[in-house]
This record gives sequence, structure tokens and C-alpha cells, in this order.
Amino acid sequence: MFETGKEREKEFEITFIRKADIDPLVTKRNLGYGINGKFENIKITSDLSGGGLPDDVREALKGAVIETWFTQEELIEICGEKLATLIPLKTRLAFISAVEMSLKNIGKIKEAEALRGMFSNSSDLVAFPEGSFEIV
Repeated sequence: MFETGKEREKEFEITFIRKADIDPLVTKRNLGYGINGKFENIKITSDLSGGGLPDDVREALKGAVIETWFTQEELIEICGEKLATLIPLKTRLAFISAVEMSLKNIGKIKEAEALRGMFSNSSDLVAFPEGSFEIV
């Protein structure tokens, strides 16, 4: 079967990483690891899928500017090699609280609350894959 009209835009797989899953794998134990990363604002430019993300939240994220704290490589350097099993390659990571705040800042309150309701810790992470965003 083929699509007619405009070709469907590629979707990128978003990954959620719970702090509770990270802590047992941390071998370097740098306290306050988030402050050691390189802050970069990203703008979501493509459709995201995965992670059980509700459709309304997924749609609200497209076009949002989100403060990320580090890349997958930076977090592994800070916390240890075992994190490579959890965090996808070529991703930028943001705390769930930063993603929530970004949605609220653009008036997507309901979507921000839905996203926050999926997580118990504001230090849980969202990994945005390369190709789904641009640095702004």
C-alpha cells in the first residue's frame, strides 16, 4: 500500500528514563550531575512517538522550545558507562520538569499536567533523538 498526497513526516522515538532506573547504574557518583552538563535550548521540529506519550502531549511538544541539560555522551561521562544501556545514542536530555515548564509557557497547561502525571520524580529524564529537534 502506498500513501497518496503528501508523504507522512518521519516520527522520532522519544525515550523516558526514570531517575530510579539511573541511580543503581551510576558508578561515578557525581552529586548534582545535572549542573555539569551543557545547557542547550532545543525546538522540537518533528513528530515524536513512543514512551506511552498521549497524542495531545505529543502534538503539544511539536514546536515547543525545551531546555536540555546534556547529551547522552555527557551524562555517561559524568555518571558512568553503565548508563549507555538506558540512554539512546545521539540524544539530548531534559528533566521532565523542564519539559513540563516549556509546555506551560506556551499555554499547554492540560498537556503539561498530563505529562507530569506520568512521572513521580521531577528528575526523571526525557531523551529527544537527533533529527527531532534543532538547537535554538
